[in-house]
Amino acid sequence: KPLLPKEKVISLLNDLLDEWASGGLKRTKPFIHKYYKGFAELVRFIRANKSENADYVFSEAMKRVENMPYISVNCVTEIMISYNQKDFAILNSNPFSVLTKKVGVTFNYKDYRNFSGKEYAYYCDLIKEISKKLGFSDMIEADRFLNEIYWGNKG
Repeated sequence: KPLLPKEKVISLLNDLLDEWASGGLKRTKPFIHKYYKGFAELVRFIRANKSENADYVFSEAMKRVENMPYISVNCVTEIMISYNQKDFAILNSNPFSVLTKKVGVTFNYKDYRNFSGKEYAYYCDLIKEISKKLGFSDMIEADRFLNEIYWGNKG
């Protein structure tokens, strides 16, 4: 099939981004537009590997965004969780702050943006354990819970 014109791709991409309830993806929209081919490859990779382990998918996905400014951990994990809510967790400052500052969890990295695939897998296992203990059906519920704690404790 002939390639779609860039304007049509951007329009379709905007429709896709509107489907995600991710502030991170919406904030990075101009960069996603600029790197739309790489972004499409990222989404295809995550979708094709949604049943693989978190370490592998995260590590490989992060390699794909290395040269895409502002498209980082938050965007990658938002896409990952949309394809597998049972095994992948959203990683951004909100849940990370709750776990490190309120709960006292210690990670190998002081900044979640430096997580390796192994550290991300550990984080996912922790979120799974929290989900299990609190009776959440998936990692999205755990993310909402941690966000409520984060925003409830602001100011």
